[in-house]
Amino acid sequence: MRQRVVVAAATAVVLAAVAVSAVTLLTEGSPPAGVGSEATRTGVQMDAPRTRMPGEPFRIRGSASIKGASLAGLPVYLQRQDETGAWGDIGSVETRGHGEYAFPSLTLDQVEGTSTFRTYVDGGTLADPIYSDPLEVRLVPQTVRVQVQPRMIDPGASPAPIAAAAARGVVVVTPARAGRPIELLQRPAGSQEAWQPLTSLETDDEGRAYFRAWSATEYQAVAAAWRGVEEATSLASGLAGTPADTPTFVDEFDTFDATKWVDRPGQDVYGVAPTTMCAKASSAARSVANGVLTLGVMKDPDASGRCTIGDPADGVLDYVLQGHIQSATFTQSQGWFVSRVRFQPARGSYGAFWLSAEGYGRGSAETDIAEYTGSSLWGDSITANWDAVDGEFRSSPQRFRYPDTLVGREFPIAPEYANPEESFRVYALHWTSSGYDFYVDGNLVGRVQDQSAYKPGRVVLSNLVRDWNQKNLLDLDDPDNLAKYAMEVDWVAVYQD
Repeated sequence: MRQRVVVAAATAVVLAAVAVSAVTLLTEGSPPAGVGSEATRTGVQMDAPRTRMPGEPFRIRGSASIKGASLAGLPVYLQRQDETGAWGDIGSVETRGHGEYAFPSLTLDQVEGTSTFRTYVDGGTLADPIYSDPLEVRLVPQTVRVQVQPRMIDPGASPAPIAAAAARGVVVVTPARAGRPIELLQRPAGSQEAWQPLTSLETDDEGRAYFRAWSATEYQAVAAAWRGVEEATSLASGLAGTPADTPTFVDEFDTFDATKWVDRPGQDVYGVAPTTMCAKASSAARSVANGVLTLGVMKDPDASGRCTIGDPADGVLDYVLQGHIQSATFTQSQGWFVSRVRFQPARGSYGAFWLSAEGYGRGSAETDIAEYTGSSLWGDSITANWDAVDGEFRSSPQRFRYPDTLVGREFPIAPEYANPEESFRVYALHWTSSGYDFYVDGNLVGRVQDQSAYKPGRVVLSNLVRDWNQKNLLDLDDPDNLAKYAMEVDWVAVYQD
């Protein structure tokens, strides 16, 4: 049989206030009042948020019914579990026309912090009440912090030094609440000058807001008082002196540095790679000028005859030289891998910025950060690969249309810089222990979070011609066509977290 639980006097005062306002608050988002149809089943369901900050109101809602009784006007009781495990009534409301109910707003401050709630119905004829599943609403502190990630925002038509790229600034407010106003402040890095307003932001569904950051400046974020929650302020944060400002590997291509790069070993002869039997890496297909590395494709002037060592289905092919280099000694596991690239416009070759596995087997990966095959085919192919159980090789590709202005994203790109063939774009990978995040000019565009390699990778820049793709090549005997196969790399930088 049902037993009543006596609650503390302080709680009873809160409940009395709740009960007084019940009729008014229930009109918000509830079905119209009135006699409803009879219920065909007996049950009670409850929903409540999982977390709330101090002062942040919430409502407990759900639906309830007793078989044979009207859906409207059914009393629903709210209980809270105390520290001894006993349940006590703290309020009641009646169901509306379709059996829905909603209790008035309350805060966890009113009920002594983190609490477990349940609701129940008792039509008077039941041997025992029917209870909902209990739900805990945790009282959590709010936090505000500013993160400044590496330079990765610089779409443009011309080469530019890495210092011209903006860093990716992120304000993170927890717990996440969309629409919270943020005031971003700035001052010279390392100074004790007074903070000055920079811009106003608003959090997204993940509790984040974004801004362009620079090494000469440090930042502070103020989350405004909002919906009963007090104002909160972050610590100062900036780029200068952090791992995000100190690359472990960097090249701005003032020259071709043979201590940093080498033509891809093992790929510098014909007949090795299964899909590029008739192409090989060659220094003749790369050059450096005006701060830009150019990787191209060309017919091999020293080849004797034509290539017949590939798949017979591809026919007789040309011997092709291709720009294909990798970091000579540098490898790194996890961190940020960033490059500013303008891709080739013509069909027939694959321009790519990627990481090559150091050996194969469990824990290794080939990660294609950005791969482009020409305007008439698909755009970037972003993928994370790993050697899984029993040697299975899995891939999670994500492809993006071009031109793409990334409207509504963190850092919208102007239409004139949207085409990856006409403009330099910054492509970045954030490799962590939980997976891979892919960025284009600071915008998160791809994510693979179910697996991460742990063996180090080697940086690779390439413009490859697959045997089956030779049929799409323009006439490489025409010098004007060679320029259409130029993949230009402005700079490369790698950072630890």
